[in-house]
Amino acid sequence: MKKKGIIVAISLVALAYFGYQYMYQEHRNILKEKASLSITSTELYKAFSTPSHSNTEYINAIIEFQGILTSVEKDLIVIQPNIVCKLDSNFSSANLNAGDTLLLKGRCIGFDDLFMEVKMDNVSFIKR
Repeated sequence: MKKKGIIVAISLVALAYFGYQYMYQEHRNILKEKASLSITSTELYKAFSTPSHSNTEYINAIIEFQGILTSVEKDLIVIQPNIVCKLDSNFSSANLNAGDTLLLKGRCIGFDDLFMEVKMDNVSFIKR
């Protein structure tokens, strides 16, 4: 009986340890990850605006893309044709002007059917 209690206790400790490791994993670092796709902003927008397999291929993927800046806000920028990018906290939209061509990298979080825009977050500048 004592042997069975020790096995149960060791199993519970191991389960608690692995459960803790799973629940409190290190956050994903988009800045350090390599981009899985490299496309233009127009190609990215077309992939979502036409019915295709875009959701499975692009959602949650790190994408490197180039496009022309159309508007700038505090921590949001809009890239032509209609890609809304939330900047990473390490980057600022200061010194950006509409019409600038930018090379960006970020995580695609989806397509907004209502506003017809591709949503990106954790976006960083590769080349300004």
